[in-house]
Amino acid sequence: MIKAFNKALNILFIKFGKSAVYLDKEDNSHLITVIKRQPDQDLRFGELTVHCSPNLLEVRVSEVFTPKVGEKIVVDDETFTIQAEPEQDRHRLIWRLNVVKNYETKSGIIR
Repeated sequence: MIKAFNKALNILFIKFGKSAVYLDKEDNSHLITVIKRQPDQDLRFGELTVHCSPNLLEVRVSEVFTPKVGEKIVVDDETFTIQAEPEQDRHRLIWRLNVVKNYETKSGIIR
Protein backbone atom coordinates (compact mmCIF):
# COMPACT_ATOMS: atom_id res chain seq x y z
CA MET A 1 0.00 0.00 0.00
CA ILE A 2 2.86 2.40 0.80
CA LYS A 3 4.29 1.75 -2.68
CA ALA A 4 1.02 3.01 -4.20
CA PHE A 5 1.15 6.18 -2.05
CA ASN A 6 4.79 6.73 -3.01
CA LYS A 7 3.99 6.37 -6.71
CA ALA A 8 1.06 8.81 -6.48
CA LEU A 9 3.18 11.21 -4.44
CA ASN A 10 5.97 11.17 -7.02
CA ILE A 11 3.46 11.96 -9.78
CA LEU A 12 2.12 14.92 -7.73
CA PHE A 13 5.61 16.33 -7.17
CA ILE A 14 6.51 15.92 -10.86
CA LYS A 15 3.32 17.68 -11.96
CA PHE A 16 3.03 20.45 -9.34
CA GLY A 17 6.49 20.66 -7.79
CA LYS A 18 9.19 23.27 -8.23
CA SER A 19 12.92 22.81 -8.01
CA ALA A 20 14.43 24.32 -4.88
CA VAL A 21 17.64 24.39 -2.86
CA TYR A 22 17.62 23.30 0.79
CA LEU A 23 20.16 25.05 3.04
CA ASP A 24 20.77 23.49 6.44
CA LYS A 25 22.23 25.31 9.45
CA GLU A 26 25.78 24.29 8.48
CA ASP A 27 25.26 25.93 5.02
CA ASN A 28 25.24 22.55 3.25
CA SER A 29 22.88 22.61 0.30
CA HIS A 30 21.14 20.10 -1.92
CA LEU A 31 18.45 20.13 -4.60
CA ILE A 32 14.90 19.21 -3.65
CA THR A 33 11.40 19.52 -5.09
CA VAL A 34 8.73 21.48 -3.20
CA ILE A 35 5.05 22.21 -3.60
CA LYS A 36 4.13 25.75 -2.50
CA ARG A 37 0.78 26.27 -0.78
CA GLN A 38 -1.00 29.26 0.73
CA PRO A 39 -4.16 27.83 2.27
CA ASP A 40 -6.74 30.25 3.64
CA GLN A 41 -7.08 30.03 7.41
CA ASP A 42 -9.39 31.75 9.86
CA LEU A 43 -7.87 32.22 13.30
CA ARG A 44 -10.36 32.93 16.08
CA PHE A 45 -9.56 34.85 19.26
CA GLY A 46 -12.78 35.16 21.25
CA GLU A 47 -15.08 37.23 19.05
CA LEU A 48 -12.26 38.33 16.74
CA THR A 49 -11.59 36.38 13.54
CA VAL A 50 -8.40 36.99 11.56
CA HIS A 51 -8.12 35.73 7.98
CA CYS A 52 -4.59 34.78 6.88
CA SER A 53 -2.75 32.81 4.19
CA PRO A 54 0.38 31.23 5.64
CA ASN A 55 3.25 30.10 3.41
CA LEU A 56 3.57 26.33 3.44
CA LEU A 57 6.07 24.23 1.55
CA GLU A 58 5.61 20.50 1.15
CA VAL A 59 8.78 18.40 0.77
CA ARG A 60 9.20 14.66 0.43
CA VAL A 61 10.70 12.97 3.49
CA SER A 62 12.97 11.07 1.10
CA GLU A 63 14.61 14.39 0.11
CA VAL A 64 14.86 16.08 3.53
CA PHE A 65 15.21 13.64 6.41
CA THR A 66 15.00 16.04 9.39
CA PRO A 67 14.18 19.68 8.59
CA LYS A 68 14.74 22.11 11.46
CA VAL A 69 13.47 25.54 12.45
CA GLY A 70 15.79 28.22 11.06
CA GLU A 71 16.90 26.27 7.98
CA LYS A 72 16.26 27.85 4.59
CA ILE A 73 14.76 26.90 1.25
CA VAL A 74 15.32 28.87 -1.96
CA VAL A 75 12.51 28.65 -4.56
CA ASP A 76 12.47 30.81 -7.72
CA ASP A 77 14.97 33.34 -6.29
CA GLU A 78 12.87 33.68 -3.09
CA THR A 79 14.35 32.56 0.22
CA PHE A 80 12.12 31.09 2.91
CA THR A 81 13.03 30.25 6.51
CA ILE A 82 11.33 27.42 8.42
CA GLN A 83 9.59 29.19 11.31
CA ALA A 84 7.73 26.37 13.11
CA GLU A 85 8.33 22.73 13.94
CA PRO A 86 7.91 20.68 10.73
CA GLU A 87 4.93 18.31 10.58
CA GLN A 88 4.64 15.03 8.70
CA ASP A 89 1.54 13.73 6.97
CA ARG A 90 -0.08 10.65 8.50
CA HIS A 91 1.78 8.32 6.10
CA ARG A 92 5.13 9.97 6.97
CA LEU A 93 5.93 10.66 3.33
CA ILE A 94 5.68 14.49 3.26
CA TRP A 95 6.96 17.27 5.50
CA ARG A 96 4.68 20.32 5.80
CA LEU A 97 6.90 23.29 6.50
CA ASN A 98 5.49 26.56 7.81
CA VAL A 99 7.87 29.13 6.34
CA VAL A 100 8.33 32.88 6.25
CA LYS A 101 9.68 34.71 3.24
CA ASN A 102 12.94 36.60 3.76
CA TYR A 103 13.13 40.12 2.40
CA GLU A 104 16.49 41.64 1.58
CA THR A 105 17.20 45.33 2.12
CA LYS A 106 20.35 47.39 1.64
CA SER A 107 21.22 46.96 5.32
CA GLY A 108 20.69 43.18 5.34
CA ILE A 109 18.06 40.47 5.41
CA ILE A 110 14.88 40.84 7.45
CA ARG A 111 12.31 38.15 8.08
